[in-house]
Amino acid sequence: MRKSNVQAFISNRTKGDTFCFLLVVLYAGFASVGHPLFFTGFPVPQVAVKLLFLLLFCCWLSYVAIAFLYFTDLCKIWLFEKSKVQPVTRSYSTGKLYLIFASILIACWSLWLIGFYPGTMSPDSFEQWKQAYGILKLNDAFPVIYAFIIRGLTTIWYSPAIIAIVQILFMAGIFSSFLVFLYKAGIPYKWLLVFAIITGIMPTNGIMVITIWKDIFFCVVVVWLTLVIAELLTQTYIFNRKITLICLSVSLLAVAILRHNGVMAALCCAAVLIVFAVKNKRKEILLPVACFLLAFFTYRKFILHTWLKVPPVPTGFQLTAPMHGMGSIIYYNQPLPASTMEEMQKLLPVEVWKSHYTPYSADEYMFQTDTPFIDNLSKVPTPKVVSMYANTLIHHPFLIVKDRLSGTELLWNAFQGQGSFNYSYHELIEENEFGFKHRENGLHKVLMGMLNFAGRALDPLVRRAGLYNILLMFLLLYVARQRKNYWIVFLPLLAVNVSLLFSMTYQAFRYVYYVPLLFGFVWLFTVSKFVTPVTDKTIKP
Repeated sequence: MRKSNVQAFISNRTKGDTFCFLLVVLYAGFASVGHPLFFTGFPVPQVAVKLLFLLLFCCWLSYVAIAFLYFTDLCKIWLFEKSKVQPVTRSYSTGKLYLIFASILIACWSLWLIGFYPGTMSPDSFEQWKQAYGILKLNDAFPVIYAFIIRGLTTIWYSPAIIAIVQILFMAGIFSSFLVFLYKAGIPYKWLLVFAIITGIMPTNGIMVITIWKDIFFCVVVVWLTLVIAELLTQTYIFNRKITLICLSVSLLAVAILRHNGVMAALCCAAVLIVFAVKNKRKEILLPVACFLLAFFTYRKFILHTWLKVPPVPTGFQLTAPMHGMGSIIYYNQPLPASTMEEMQKLLPVEVWKSHYTPYSADEYMFQTDTPFIDNLSKVPTPKVVSMYANTLIHHPFLIVKDRLSGTELLWNAFQGQGSFNYSYHELIEENEFGFKHRENGLHKVLMGMLNFAGRALDPLVRRAGLYNILLMFLLLYVARQRKNYWIVFLPLLAVNVSLLFSMTYQAFRYVYYVPLLFGFVWLFTVSKFVTPVTDKTIKP
């Protein structure tokens, strides 16, 4: 009896494929229902029953995952078959494609700038604005590169609008580049046109791109780095190889200097690319990676600290996450070693550790205890904090893991957890001494209505990263199954995700905004001609 296409799709696997698939299904199941099952109280009641429910839910979820992957595979085969039956009779030049895609995106996002003119600014925005103009001393707690960008652009036009305009142009340029690459990868022009329109009209993209935050540049740069890596792996270049290699150096450097967790992500990407280049005799990749490393360490050691004399970030900021985890042990009245408790009490009294503990934010410890918490924590040697944290993890693994996952809840959890929050976007300009303010207009009201509707009706899709991370992990399995080296396309996503797992202590959508931005581009790459369909091994990429 002949197998159905679905049966053929499922049966065409190895033991390694099955193991990895089950791991991702378990992750997806926990990201969907794990928080309400295990994180709403301590101790956890009815553990066995909840574990059984989680396993049964994962069984059901596996069918959904297979359906998603099978749908992706069918789209890919349909594209291939169509290209054989109906060869492309009309091709578009790179310049024309750029003009079309960029025009759509710029037109859509310009409406948001008009409605919210001259942009939106939070207290963090004004902190960097003041650094840019010397009102506050340069402080790398907020990476100073964004203050330099503000100062440089506002010499042209003293208004937040110039920053918003550049962010619109930069985001439109990178997205258009990715769409042009996907066109070269065999994705139909009409598909890309629809994707560009959807990307342009998404309310979240509109409000984020006009907000004066360094995170917007950072998230777009993560998309850029993903595009550059895809070009290098497929050896399909938008312009030519030389330009792509230059873009590799610049995008790696931008990831490293625009946000502190980007340092770990960029260095991880650089290390993997070096190994890939040596193993596959792609020596042309080594020079731009070396240029990035040289530029980064020159910037950090000489330009930032020696020439500009910017003080290094107090280590207390990096150590807050592990201290918050040990604070959870005190909050739940669990024992800590005497030496650890002594160090904890030097920072804050036991009552304050308990009264100010919230699973989803460390801000209460850092800024709301009426003590110089960060300064005091910075005096504690980092190895000592790491040793205390490791010892606490050994003795209280569940609570420490629970605390770290709660601190990164917006990154992995598909649906907002009980008691959590989401600082998703900033739709106003805070009161300020610079005279920047919004003027109410009809367009502003319409756009706010769209924003609020999307937030209420589509919250997991437009203001969270959890569902997208689940789908991206399944796409990673699919792509790596066909071309093992192509997992590197997912490297920027994985590296930034891991860096946030270690450092994130506040639920702000701007920290994880790169995840939903990447999903559509990565799915289209997956169905492109570069990845062989699972159900038809005769098709060559």
